[in-house]
Amino acid sequence: MENTYAITALRSRYAHTLGELRAMEPKCDKLKEDLAHLAAVIRLFQPTSNLSAIPSIRPKAARRNSYLPQALTILRLANGPMTTREIAKRMLTLRGMVINERTLTPVESSLLTTLKRKVRDGDLIVTARPKRWSVAP
Repeated sequence: MENTYAITALRSRYAHTLGELRAMEPKCDKLKEDLAHLAAVIRLFQPTSNLSAIPSIRPKAARRNSYLPQALTILRLANGPMTTREIAKRMLTLRGMVINERTLTPVESSLLTTLKRKVRDGDLIVTARPKRWSVAP
């Protein structure tokens, strides 16, 4: 039984992954070079140092989207307090994205958490029900 759709999708994914790997090779070479230099300097200060005993530290993932700067700009330019949904809709519009429940809900929930934190910090004011946000004076 031939599964042409699955094979096509798998081949495409394989090609993309291979492309990413090839694009990262120069960076990997540079990191290996940096490690060799660091190892040499460590050995200058401590010749008996066991470098293989040093555990690696996984880098923190960069945040994909930071909604706060754009949300604060929207609130500063607004004529009055705005709901989380209104802010999210305006953000999606500014980013040129389609506004529907599938795109709106994740932005809205992430934004709600971020805005609550800024209220605790004293940067925002929340009023009424549903919550309406405005920038603190």
